Amino acid sequence: MPAWISLIWMLMAAATIGYFVRRNMQRRAVIDAWERSPAGTRHREAMESWLLCKARVEQAEPTGEPPVVRPSMVGQRMASGRIVRKFVTEELRPMRLQLRLLPIGGGEVVAEAIIPVLTAELADLTPGRIFSVLYDPRDPRRFWIDTTRRDETLIDAVTMRTRAAEDNHRAAQAFSTGQG
Repeated sequence: MPAWISLIWMLMAAATIGYFVRRNMQRRAVIDAWERSPAGTRHREAMESWLLCKARVEQAEPTGEPPVVRPSMVGQRMASGRIVRKFVTEELRPMRLQLRLLPIGGGEVVAEAIIPVLTAELADLTPGRIFSVLYDPRDPRRFWIDTTRRDETLIDAVTMRTRAAEDNHRAAQAFSTGQG
C-alpha cells in the first residue's frame, strides 16, 4: 500500500479520535461549570448528606429569571446488563417556593427559598401537593428539590441514608423512654 494512503487513514483516525476527545472535554467543562455554580454546589451538598422528608407546597411562583441547564452523566442499563453512561441536560426554572416540611424527629417547619425546579415538573408544584424533598438536618429551613417524583424511585443513597436516620431516631427515643 502506498505511503500516502496510509497517511490518509492515519489522519482520518486521528481526526475521529480528536473529535471524541474534544467532545468529552467540552461536556466535562460544562458539568464542572454547573458544579461550581451556587445551585450546583447546593445540589451536590444535598445529594451527599441531606435527608428526605415529606413537604407540602404552600406557595409556588416563578421568579422571572432565565432558566438554568443542569448537565450530568447518567448511567443507563441496557438489555444486555451493561451500563452505558450518557450525557444529559435538564432545564431548570427558578421558582420561589414556600413549603411546610415534616423533618425526622417531628415538628413542622415552614421554609421559603428560591430553588431551580425541573421545567418538566413545574405542574407538580400546585398548592397542597405533598412530595419528598431533601432537607439539611442541621437547619431544616434549607431544602432542595432534585425531583418532585422521588416517590417513584425504588431506592438510592438518599433513601438509605434517610431510613438509617429514622431508625436511629426511633432507637434514641426508645432508649430515652426506657423501652430499650
